[in-house]
Amino acid sequence: MGLALPLALLGLLGVALPLWIHRVRKRSLRDVALPTIALLDRAVHKRRRTLTFRDRSLLYARIALAALFALALSRPYLSRIASYATERPIALLVLLDDSMSMQRRSTRGVTLFEAARERAERVVGELAPDSEVTVVLAGEEPRMLIARASDPSVAAAALGQAELLGARGTALSRALASGLRELSASRLSSKEVLVLTDCTAHAGADALESASAHLRVECFEAKDARGNPYVAGMTLREGRELTEPATLTVVLGADGARREVDLAVRLDGKQIASTSTTIENGTGSAELTLDGAALGRGRVLEARIESGNALAADDMRELSLDHVAELSVLLVDGDPAPNQLDDELRFVALALGLGDGAHGAPRVTRIDADGLAAIDLAPFDVVVLANVRTPSEDEADRLRKHVARGGGLLIAAGDNLDAFGYRGRLSALLPALPRSSAPVDPPLGIARKEGPVSELLPSGGAGLETARTGKRLLLEAPSGASQTLLSLSDGTPLLVAGTHGRGRVALLATTLDDDWSDLPLTPGFLPLVHGLVRGLSAVDALPRGPHPAGTVLSARVPLGAKALYLLTPDGRRVDLDVSKPTVRIDDTGVPGVYRTLAALEGQPERELTQLSFTVVPDTRDSDLTLRRPKPERERPAEAGAGRPRGVESWFWLAFGLLIAAEGALRLRTERRAAQPA
Repeated sequence: MGLALPLALLGLLGVALPLWIHRVRKRSLRDVALPTIALLDRAVHKRRRTLTFRDRSLLYARIALAALFALALSRPYLSRIASYATERPIALLVLLDDSMSMQRRSTRGVTLFEAARERAERVVGELAPDSEVTVVLAGEEPRMLIARASDPSVAAAALGQAELLGARGTALSRALASGLRELSASRLSSKEVLVLTDCTAHAGADALESASAHLRVECFEAKDARGNPYVAGMTLREGRELTEPATLTVVLGADGARREVDLAVRLDGKQIASTSTTIENGTGSAELTLDGAALGRGRVLEARIESGNALAADDMRELSLDHVAELSVLLVDGDPAPNQLDDELRFVALALGLGDGAHGAPRVTRIDADGLAAIDLAPFDVVVLANVRTPSEDEADRLRKHVARGGGLLIAAGDNLDAFGYRGRLSALLPALPRSSAPVDPPLGIARKEGPVSELLPSGGAGLETARTGKRLLLEAPSGASQTLLSLSDGTPLLVAGTHGRGRVALLATTLDDDWSDLPLTPGFLPLVHGLVRGLSAVDALPRGPHPAGTVLSARVPLGAKALYLLTPDGRRVDLDVSKPTVRIDDTGVPGVYRTLAALEGQPERELTQLSFTVVPDTRDSDLTLRRPKPERERPAEAGAGRPRGVESWFWLAFGLLIAAEGALRLRTERRAAQPA
């Protein structure tokens, strides 16, 4: 029960008025002649009248009248109902926070997410007919659970199936923007936004604004008031030899208070080390020495806080120990020099040796053109022919087979490349047929390709704008499935790509050194080389991470892949869509190591270590400091949220009945007073 206007209870002071009246008022009596004894009785009654109240029934009725009047003015209520239970339909947007911090327990024993979901179900169940409901899960990344559903049962069913999985961060502002775009399509004039969150500092509920809809926030509070230490990071420094000890460094975080933390380290689920450490001023660390030989036999290393705290989801972090198959590149030098820094491959080899930041450097093998006849191409993902003479029939046949089974091939022009020899030996393989080489005066620039960015050129040609080409290989216009990725400023093709069998081929109409152009001297050369090499390989490689929970990743579907499956840390097997060239991986809410299985055409199902990655809790959600929105924006959560169901009308009814009762009592008192003594 509550009061909408509690200050009105000051009116209870009015009960003193009937008390005072009944103290001082005189009773009307008939005048009669009294003997001496009557005079004495009158004195006794006068004294008693100053000490007691007269007509107590009437007094009690008047006190009750004063009290009921004050209570009715305070607008009391017995319970609360949803403020959205109106008679007219509304368009309602519910932002349901499913971030990591919502895993904490409420005072009712359920998680904050479960309490918020129950609240959303109650609101949806009380909406007027023809109302529209949109529900957005506001963890990282925001996901549309329900889009303008006009059937409450459909919305309730979807809410009932919603679960909080993993350790996502909070993205309330982006969830609000996404939901408002959906809400704007509604034809209903009345639009409301209900935000269900724990109002921690990272959520930013206090900063939410909506000009197109009325916005309210309900804050759900956790029962556990303990601090929250968490694992902020971990690194493993291995020895030079497999048998040498390794050093594991675990970085910890917490609130400002000093905390003692127990830490355990497990290898494939078995504890191998433990320690205790102190967190001071919000940070701390621990170093542990581990058996290098044991790590060489394991797959997953885990560090976990064993001390109890407010949030368990951010107490652990995992590290994959699997060896990722390196991308293997064969560089064939068509113009070798005694000093490798002066030959055809000097810039390409340097670029590949540097890596590209997101991925490690590939394993590179260099040979000259004469060695092409003897080398086995099977171990290599990509073969690069840099200014190489026309391949022999046997070499051409092995190159075709290499590409057909899923390998990549990059052909770069040069003075040693015979255009008509390549047309004769590799015409079925080439994405465009070369004609001849020709000088360019004045030198031509490079025009960036407009439109969608190719997976072979993820940079889109950025950083190549300053390059100038003084000589080029003239190419016929690509046909069929071939694609022009880069062009010269006169519109002629510079980089053309196509497919052959399960593999990819790219043809560059200039050299990979600075003989024909200054392309290798531009800032865009390194991303160009890495994009081509990785794009031409049969299997893409994902950055290992660690990635914050909820991160959306994408990778190129391996050629010939009939199916891809994602194995999550909690044991689920998720089917990935291979119907498009690029697969989207968005089921990354659970922290831990993710693995990918592939069913390739003509091969048994196998794990692709290039597509394995690690997800960690979003430690921004580890800050559990409360930051409430403005009072006019906030409602109390749980069952007490919403508009009060007033009961003041019953108090006014009782007030009216008491007026009638008071009148009857007053009349009876006057009649008694009129009767003879």
